[in-house]
Amino acid sequence: MKIGVIGTGNMGRSLGILWAHQGHEVFFGARDISKAEKAAELAGNHACIGSNDDAASFGDILFYSPGVVLVSKVLQSPSQLAGKIVIDSSNWNIPEGFKFEPVT
Repeated sequence: MKIGVIGTGNMGRSLGILWAHQGHEVFFGARDISKAEKAAELAGNHACIGSNDDAASFGDILFYSPGVVLVSKVLQSPSQLAGKIVIDSSNWNIPEGFKFEPVT
């Protein structure tokens, strides 16, 4: 499976490394490329690195973990998320009945 990791803090780095060790293709995206380099080095298995936009473009599934930051502040082209499965590990306020408004 092709997994794009957007954000290489504790969650993104840890899960990306585990997925790579399980044989998945992992692309670490980050605003600070040195964080992505460290994560990819630990992941091995030919993990790739680049920008968050590169990771969004790469993955069939995306793990979004920059925290409570609007997508428009992390990606130049949020439309890249269209049609993809996005797992968001952020702890946004959960509205009554889980009726979320789109986040841009």
